[in-house]
Amino acid sequence: MATSRDRLGAVEAEESSSRQGYSGVELVLSSDSATPAPLCPHGPTLLFVKVNQGKEETRRFYACSACRDRKDCNFFQWEDEKLSGARLAAREAHNRSCQPPLSQSQCVERY
Repeated sequence: MATSRDRLGAVEAEESSSRQGYSGVELVLSSDSATPAPLCPHGPTLLFVKVNQGKEETRRFYACSACRDRKDCNFFQWEDEKLSGARLAAREAHNRSCQPPLSQSQCVERY
């Protein structure tokens, strides 16, 4: 009788073999809190990795966590991209301009 560990190993091996020749984007789950994720108007972004078929080379980037298909939010930043102070200030101003005029608690009090 196969143990759950044996079955897990078989599933991981199957997933690994099915990814050969895979191109696309995968979510990166990182516990590194030393580098906080940049913010878009919808909140913290997610870190993704671009995977190319048959190539070892990958590239990591941040995108909106709420609107990942980029139709509603076009936030995009390479992980290794260095932003100027002016660009960071412009991003913060844009994020503030996209916020609703009242917070959730203010809406509850008002209505």
